[in-house]
Amino acid sequence: MPISIEKSFSAKEIETVKQGRAFPIKDDPDANQKLIAMLSLVSESFGSRKEINSRVLQTCVRIVRHQFSKIGIQEIYQAFEWNSAGIIEGGKMWGGEFNADVLGQTLNAYMKKRRLIVNEIINQQEEQKRIEQKQIQIEKKRENYNRLVSNFEDIYKSQSFESWHKIPAYYYDIAKQKGLIKFAKGEAVSIYQRAKQIAKQELRQQIDNCSNIHLVASLVKKLELGECEERAKVIARKISVFEKVK
Repeated sequence: MPISIEKSFSAKEIETVKQGRAFPIKDDPDANQKLIAMLSLVSESFGSRKEINSRVLQTCVRIVRHQFSKIGIQEIYQAFEWNSAGIIEGGKMWGGEFNADVLGQTLNAYMKKRRLIVNEIINQQEEQKRIEQKQIQIEKKRENYNRLVSNFEDIYKSQSFESWHKIPAYYYDIAKQKGLIKFAKGEAVSIYQRAKQIAKQELRQQIDNCSNIHLVASLVKKLELGECEERAKVIARKISVFEKVK
């Protein structure tokens, strides 16, 4: 089940992971120097009573570079903060000594908890991408629609419809808005009545061609009740465009 990382982690913790993903250790040309400084800092800050000797320090640098290079430098400090706060079950500095085991255990525990944040960050990024793509599609549709409205007469003529069937129903709104459709008295009603008959014919054809007994029963009931109004309205709009827009 997805978690809300904002409820489980502070904004600073989430941002530290985001920065780590954007600028990981593996891509940092000065990683060795920064790691030495960071490891010395966490050793001093989280309980070591002894200065790390150079051999242990180089081993720790090598471990980070080989096994944890996808995180950011600052995440190492965050890992030890979480370990100190009991958020993760990392290494213990028995006897006040910082060593490779303490580092490895702490970072391994950190990576498991970090994965929750990373997964949610990825989900949020994908959702944001979907929103942006949807917005782009909406804007593109709006641009296309505005272009269609502006050049409707020319576009309509160029499409050379041979019948009303393939005419988009929304063309009616554009044509009406541009004053291209004007009905004589009773003409709109006449077109709608024709459209109702066509809608009923379509429904009968559906019934004849349908092999699903339950669906047939539903269609027959719909026909008997005369429930063809919505389809009739669509057909009437198409016919109106076909017959009135020249």
